[in-house]
Amino acid sequence: MSSQNTCFFLTTYVLLVFSATQTTVLLAYTDLQTEVAALNAFKKAITSDPLGLLSGWNGSSHHCNWTGITCDPTTNNIVAISLIDQRLSFNELVNCYHLVELTLFNNSFSGIIPPQLGKLQKLTSLDLGNNFVNGTIPDSITRCISLGALGLNNNYLTGKIPSNIGNLVSLKVFLGYTNEFYGPIPKSIWRLTALRFLDLSQNQLSGKIPAEIGNLKSLETIQLFENSFSGEIPSGIGQCRNLTLLNMYSNNFVGRIPAELGNLVNLQQLRLYRNNLTSIIPKSLVNCKLLTHLEISMNQLSGKIPSEIGSLQSLEMLMLHSNNFSGSIPSSLTNLKNLTYFSASFNFLTGEIPSDYREAL
Repeated sequence: MSSQNTCFFLTTYVLLVFSATQTTVLLAYTDLQTEVAALNAFKKAITSDPLGLLSGWNGSSHHCNWTGITCDPTTNNIVAISLIDQRLSFNELVNCYHLVELTLFNNSFSGIIPPQLGKLQKLTSLDLGNNFVNGTIPDSITRCISLGALGLNNNYLTGKIPSNIGNLVSLKVFLGYTNEFYGPIPKSIWRLTALRFLDLSQNQLSGKIPAEIGNLKSLETIQLFENSFSGEIPSGIGQCRNLTLLNMYSNNFVGRIPAELGNLVNLQQLRLYRNNLTSIIPKSLVNCKLLTHLEISMNQLSGKIPSEIGSLQSLEMLMLHSNNFSGSIPSSLTNLKNLTYFSASFNFLTGEIPSDYREAL
């Protein structure tokens, strides 16, 4: 090959590399411009900033130094926005495609959850809790497949939970309590095997809880209280052996307290009161040695109070009132040295009150 041809190829290669590098730099610069423009649009949309949080969001400092903003140290792309308890209010959300975390907890944000959030494919945490957000959960949010934590609690959201919520296979925390959601829990949610904390309490949800809840073996907390769930409490819950908190009170559950709950050896609080349960107290609950709260009042439970409950040394609260229990109060309950509250009124109990309890009256 002649030196002239070699020079030509080298010159062409250098020009191509320079062109590619220039294009990459230009795209990166354009990307940052888009993100900064998004932040400025966000700031303009704020209708109230009483603490002056965003006063420093201006050209006098780099956007990575703005309050509440975290950037990738290599690219300067915005990866987190955290504006907690700042009494801010606005009518639209930002749209930064590299965003990993969006925390807007405890402000005065209103309006709907924008469907555009579904474009944030890198988002791992979204917290919109304690605001005035309304409308429904957009189906597009189920495209945020990296999402590990979703906080929508204490808003004015309504409608059904998206049927494809099960697409969020990385989800570990789902907080949707104190809204106005209705309808059944979508079947796909029982595919979220990474889920650890599920709180959908204080809504208008209905329908039955399927046996598939037992698939969620990572669950540590189930909060479904103050809804309109019906049917039996599924025995499959007994497979969720990491559970420490199970609150399903104030619903329309019927049938038995599953004996399989005795498998929940890490359970600390069990609240099933104000339902329509009709069984006896399963003796298997004696296996729940860490139980501090056993609250099963205001049902139609019957039979005798098991003496085995006296072996639950961690019990602090035992609520049995307003049922159909018969027989006497077991003397073994006086062994519960940590017990601070015990109620058994409005039953069909007979016999004497154990002497230790008489002294406490």
